[in-house]
Amino acid sequence: MARRTRFLHLNFYLHEINPGVPNSTMIFVVNEHRSSGFGSVLIFDNVFRVGVQPDSPLLGREQGLGVGSNLQVYSGITALEFIFTTGRYNGSSFAVFGTVTGGAISDRTIIGGTGRFRMARGYILGRVAATTNTTTTWEMNAYIAAHRS
Repeated sequence: MARRTRFLHLNFYLHEINPGVPNSTMIFVVNEHRSSGFGSVLIFDNVFRVGVQPDSPLLGREQGLGVGSNLQVYSGITALEFIFTTGRYNGSSFAVFGTVTGGAISDRTIIGGTGRFRMARGYILGRVAATTNTTTTWEMNAYIAAHRS
């Protein structure tokens, strides 16, 4: 049977609890304490939701790691998975790889997926939507091409 490519745009909000605070969803495995973060390794297990509010409906979890990879500026290579645990895409996930910098928008590559995102390709844009002393919330826009049999 021939495969058809479908194109999706998903908008959701990634909720992080910053390192060093109670119930943090991000921890430094290695923290080099340099201003650029070079050499630091960060592991995370965050939730993503429908909205910017912390009590908006849950969509799933974002799990992965980041490595400080630039001597001059705060920047890191990330490898992560967005795993849907509810809703239309429950049980499916897509994988992301790319660099996050201190700039206004992060632009990373979608490199694959499982379930409804099998063979996914595309990109994901992220920008900080809200911050507090203990949290950071990112607005994420994923543009995905995936095969459907």
